[in-house]
Amino acid sequence: MREEREERERERQRLRMVGGPPRELRVLLLGWKGVVDTPGWDWFSIRHTLKHVRQESKRGATLLRPGPHILLLVLPIFSTLTSRKRRTLEAHLEGLFGDRACLHTMVLFSCGDWLGRTPVEEHIQRGGRELHRLLEYCGNYYHVVDSKMPGKDTRNISDLLDKIEEMIRENGDEAFFPIQSD
Repeated sequence: MREEREERERERQRLRMVGGPPRELRVLLLGWKGVVDTPGWDWFSIRHTLKHVRQESKRGATLLRPGPHILLLVLPIFSTLTSRKRRTLEAHLEGLFGDRACLHTMVLFSCGDWLGRTPVEEHIQRGGRELHRLLEYCGNYYHVVDSKMPGKDTRNISDLLDKIEEMIRENGDEAFFPIQSD
């Protein structure tokens, strides 16, 4: 328990350093006709994610007709993923978007500039078992974006779009639908 509290505080400190919210996690929903940014989820507990946040996330998915094709799960590259955090992420995805959400989810690592010259694959290797489990859950789809120059690296954005198109093709060009109850 003490170790978990210390981990939370380290995570908050890192997020404060980059100006990010200390307890929020974001998901972008992508469809053929647009992108929807969901409200932030609680990083540590599904119970602490407010009902209206869950409802807005589901509602956002309905704005994309015929439905979202891809979920981009945005995680800061420097985040330490514990078993509890990973399980919470998976519970959020399944609870909001159904048990097939994992087939449509790509991890989008933000703050890629923190890696310096370290290749993302090396970072993932050192990231521990829980990061590996999350990536496996998401079909090993991931991409890294730089937070210092977002949108300026057109090659990186082009690579991201190629990966998204590949995922959509692998899923038979099918959209998926969130769970409607709440």
